[in-house]
Amino acid sequence: MRQKLTNAQRDFEILPLSKPRATLFGVLQKPLKEARRLSKENLKKHSIDVMIMATAITNHCILVSADAIYIELQRFNVELQLENWQLETD
Repeated sequence: MRQKLTNAQRDFEILPLSKPRATLFGVLQKPLKEARRLSKENLKKHSIDVMIMATAITNHCILVSADAIYIELQRFNVELQLENWQLETD
């Protein structure tokens, strides 16, 4: 397991949660909480999704995922570039 983590760290750049990302994270969590009427505890379950989205937006990256939550989150910030990796292309 440790070797797999080491390989992943070598193959991918690890981006810290900078102040702009942290700020956007907070901004994105509020409409998610309100739209789904989530308790504080249930909102925590989506924290990593919101953190990934904030990182993608602040780095001008395309978020590649088939997770439906990102479609919902995209309504809260249209800057999210999203691509579903499960959809076939011609």
